[in-house]
Amino acid sequence: MNPVFRPLVDSLLRFWQTGVYFAHTASHPHGCLVRAIIAALVCDIPGMRKVAGFAGHSANLFCSFCKLLKNQIHNLDRDSWTPRTREGHMEDALKSSKRTGVRWSELLRLPYWNPLEFAVVDSMHNLFLNNCKNHCRKVWGMDSSDILDAIVLGEVVDDIKKTTLPSWIAAPSQNIGTKKQGKLSADQWRVLCTVSLVITLVRLWGEGGEQATSRKWLDNFLALVTAIKYATKRSTTEESITIVDDHLQLYLKGLVELFSRDVLTVNHHLSLHLPAFLRRLGPVHGWWTFAFERYNRHYTTF
Repeated sequence: MNPVFRPLVDSLLRFWQTGVYFAHTASHPHGCLVRAIIAALVCDIPGMRKVAGFAGHSANLFCSFCKLLKNQIHNLDRDSWTPRTREGHMEDALKSSKRTGVRWSELLRLPYWNPLEFAVVDSMHNLFLNNCKNHCRKVWGMDSSDILDAIVLGEVVDDIKKTTLPSWIAAPSQNIGTKKQGKLSADQWRVLCTVSLVITLVRLWGEGGEQATSRKWLDNFLALVTAIKYATKRSTTEESITIVDDHLQLYLKGLVELFSRDVLTVNHHLSLHLPAFLRRLGPVHGWWTFAFERYNRHYTTF
């Protein structure tokens, strides 16, 4: 990626150091001086790691925000994590990436660039295409007829057919759990998990006592849904961010207790860094990848 970004960074340095004068624009017929910076790097994990200069998610130092090791991924105590720093990142970028989890990026030539604050956790990929998808397919075994077996999925489909949704919410596929369902989009996973499954599973599993296994599965899942609901609001407050943080912790601790710590993934850990970006950048609607992915899909039709 560095050869591609080198000329871009050369141009961005001009915009930062002296600015670029445009002799004529639509709004300024007599010309204007323009200054510009890169404020955020928004993409999926593989893309972000390549551009920002971090090792892949399978590396021993798997996190781009702290120095937790892969064999410590079950550690949910944020206070025990050693945070990365910009100064340390600059030093590590000149060393072996196997030891540091960092490699050189052309973006580091920008004086203001801070990969720890600008390379974000994208909520669309993290929450919908990873946490929601992983919970249904891996944790609950939707593909292997484990917890989300044919009987439960049949009830889900029946409820989808009976449910009238607002015009701005697209109904999920009625082929859930079959070969006909195809590859679900992020928005389909969002609606399936935060609307359809909630309607059906509360009806099926909500009647049992608090100690019933199915009730525990439901409560654990609703912790994830609650975190998603507050994380994706169109406005945010410190109270909302705290709710996101608390329910992500509750969800992940519940996963470990109900299943095993082996179910925890890199994306589960990265979720716990999402609240920091809600504080830094505000509501996710301004910086998630839905718009970019829509254009990517459009370009593939050319």
